[in-house]
Amino acid sequence: MFDLLGLLSGLLFGAGVLFGVSWYVQLHIRLDGALQRTAHSLGLGYYPGTLFKPARVAGDARGVRVTVECRHTPGNLTNMLTRFRNEPDLSNTLAYTRITVWADLPDGVRFAVETGSQATRRALSDTAVVTGDPAFDNKVVAIGAPGDVLPLLSVHARNTVQHVICELGATIQQGVIEVKRPGYIRDPHVLTTLTRGAIRMGAALVGDGRSYGARLAAIAEDDEVEGVRSRALALLLARADDAQYARDAVFTTLRQARPELVLGGDGTETTLMELLKDRSEPVRLAAAVGLGSYGTSAALDALTTIAGDYRASPDLKALAAGAAAAIRAESAASSPAQSSDS
Repeated sequence: MFDLLGLLSGLLFGAGVLFGVSWYVQLHIRLDGALQRTAHSLGLGYYPGTLFKPARVAGDARGVRVTVECRHTPGNLTNMLTRFRNEPDLSNTLAYTRITVWADLPDGVRFAVETGSQATRRALSDTAVVTGDPAFDNKVVAIGAPGDVLPLLSVHARNTVQHVICELGATIQQGVIEVKRPGYIRDPHVLTTLTRGAIRMGAALVGDGRSYGARLAAIAEDDEVEGVRSRALALLLARADDAQYARDAVFTTLRQARPELVLGGDGTETTLMELLKDRSEPVRLAAAVGLGSYGTSAALDALTTIAGDYRASPDLKALAAGAAAAIRAESAASSPAQSSDS
């Protein structure tokens, strides 16, 4: 007897297989097209997939290494079926797109979205770095040693990091920038935009090859945010290995405030005392450093006053106190010598 039910079951099974194969082929045609166009747009290499290895984009761009790949989420059949019941689009539930950029950054440096929660602030209080730019600090938490973090964050770098982390959802840890999205991104414009953003962030943080001292000096002299210039100058002055950069930054800051100023010239000490009361924090810091080199009683009195002023910033108070202590030490060392000569 003709088995009509068996025939129908076979036809349905065959149709299901054909549909599945067609769906899979069309999916990967679109995916490969998005990967190829992304590679072409960004000057990267496209590597076709094999039976056991997915297609990917990889290469170097703007001084950083980048890969773009689409992979399946590991899991057993039960997990897959559970996900499929919750989200019928298999391309979203069982796969993800990952963009990875490797940037040569110091150990321990990472950035996170500022959530504003008290728990987060307490957990990061010992490692979070305040840049002095409220627009950035209110959105992003910079984590690491200040001497490793601040030289990375020029105006361009801060804007780029904030955009890529807050808007594109990137994470960065141990020099690895990652943008990960559920499902296969088959839109070449979206994939290119995400990849370009991650590359821009890596390139902005890596910089142009200058030393950290040189980058910090450039921020101290030219950053458009006064708070950032102040933090950079204070940090630069505390770095013994960057003394020349610190001197140049101090001189530049003073000349920006008083173009006619000639260090060591007549009236310089008086001018520095005036600048010690300037409205600009970087100028006050630079003036304190300049006064410390004079060693006069008038300079000592001015620095001591600033060191005890509750309205002064912690950086300025610490710098003034250090300069005053240096004057006292030099005076004490010279007094016995003068006594013995007499």
